Amino acid sequence: MNVPVTLAGYTARWRFRDAHLFSAWMASRPWDETLTRVAMVRLPSGECERLVIEGIQRAARAFEPDAARLRTEVLEAGDAFEGALRAALELPPARTRPEQLRNAGRILSTAYWLIIVRAGEDALAMRDEAQEFLESCVKVGERPTVCIVVLHHGAQLAEARDFSVGSLADGILQEAERGLDRLWRAFVASRLAWEAAGNLGDAQEIDSLVGGVGQGGEGSLEQVLNRWATHRLARIPEEGKRSLGAYLGIKSAPGGEKRDGARLDAEVHRAGLLWRPVGEQRSRPSPWVARALLLAEPMHEARHLLRAAMVNGPLANEILRRCFDLESALVASAWVGHRDLEGQLVSAQDLWRRFLAGRLQEAQYYPADCPARPRDAWSFASLGEVLELAPGLGGRGSPAVRLLRLRNALAHGHYVGWRVVRDVLDIEDELARA
Repeated sequence: MNVPVTLAGYTARWRFRDAHLFSAWMASRPWDETLTRVAMVRLPSGECERLVIEGIQRAARAFEPDAARLRTEVLEAGDAFEGALRAALELPPARTRPEQLRNAGRILSTAYWLIIVRAGEDALAMRDEAQEFLESCVKVGERPTVCIVVLHHGAQLAEARDFSVGSLADGILQEAERGLDRLWRAFVASRLAWEAAGNLGDAQEIDSLVGGVGQGGEGSLEQVLNRWATHRLARIPEEGKRSLGAYLGIKSAPGGEKRDGARLDAEVHRAGLLWRPVGEQRSRPSPWVARALLLAEPMHEARHLLRAAMVNGPLANEILRRCFDLESALVASAWVGHRDLEGQLVSAQDLWRRFLAGRLQEAQYYPADCPARPRDAWSFASLGEVLELAPGLGGRGSPAVRLLRLRNALAHGHYVGWRVVRDVLDIEDELARA
C-alpha cells in the first residue's frame, strides 16, 4: 500500500515500513468473516493522517471485488469506541446493551464496512474495546461484516503496523529522461526523505523550508538541512540527549556494544534519535541527528559512524547498482577486442583456479546446471585489472576510469550528492556513445 506524496514539487509513491504486511491483511478481506478483524497502525508525525486514511480506503477497494458494497466510516474516538460508532451510524436509543448491539450488528451486516478510528495515543484500549464489541455482537446473534483499523501516534506497539517510517517507493535516476529540472526535484525529495529518517511529517516540515532552492543549488540545500537539524536536535529533551551520548560512547569504544547496548538502543529509539530504514534490520543514528552532531563537533569520537549515517542509502544503492551494471557490461564487451590478454590477468587467473577447485566462495552461488556458470578466467576480471592491461580502453578522464572511481567512492561510503547523480548519468551517456 503506497500513498502519493509531494516533496520539493516532486510527486512520487511513498512506501511505509509495514505497508506490505498491512496490504496482506487487507487482501484477506477482513470485513468478511476473517479471524483478525481489528488492526492497529502507527502514524508518522505531522499532518499525515489524511494520506494514510485515503491509502487504506484505496487498498480496501482494490481487494474487494464487490467494491460497491464497501462503506467507510472514520471515527474520532475521544473516550469510547461504541459511543463514537453509535453516533456515526445514527443508531436510535436502546434500553439495554444487547439491544444496542443488535441494532449496530444489523446495520453493520447490510454492507462491507471499513471503520477507521483516530485513537490518539490510547490505541491498545481502543483496539481491545473494538474487538470486544465485535465478539459481543456475535453473542447476541449478529454477524457484522466489518473490519476496524485503529490509527495511533506515540511509541511503537508490538501489535501495530509501523507507518511511522517510510521511503520513496521508486528510484530517481529514470527521471533524467524527463529533464534536468525534474531530476533535481526528485533528488531533493530523496534527500528530504532520508534526512528526516523516513518520517513523512518531518520530511514535509523540511520541505516547507527548501522552496527557494533552485536547480543544482546543493550548497543552499545543505544550509537549510543544517539549520533544520540543529533546531530539531535542540527540541529533544536533555534525558534523550544524555542517552544518545552514552549510546555513541559505547559505539566508539572497543567492545563497547556488549555493555548496556540493548538498553541504550531502546532508550535512544524511544527518544526518536535512532531509526531503522525500510527493509533493513540494523539501527543507526537518524541522519539529521548525525548532521547536527557533526556540525557542532566535527571531530566527534563517533564521527565515522555519524558520517555513515548521513549517506543517503536508497540513492547510494541505486547509483551503485547502475555502476555495477555499467561495469559488468564494460568488462564483458572488452573481452571481444582483448581476449588475448586473458592469460595476463594474474588475479583473475588465480580466482578462476580456486573457483574450479571449489575453494572460492563464488562457487557456492551457482546452482547445479546453471548455464551462467563461469567458463574462463575473464569472468573474474575486474575493471581495474582490465584497464591496467589495456590502457587504450581509457585514459585518466575516460568514462571507464571515472566509472571505476565513482564505484569505489560509493563502496567506501562517501557522500551521495547532486554531483554523484550527474556523474553516473554522464558516464552512462558517454559509454553509450563510445
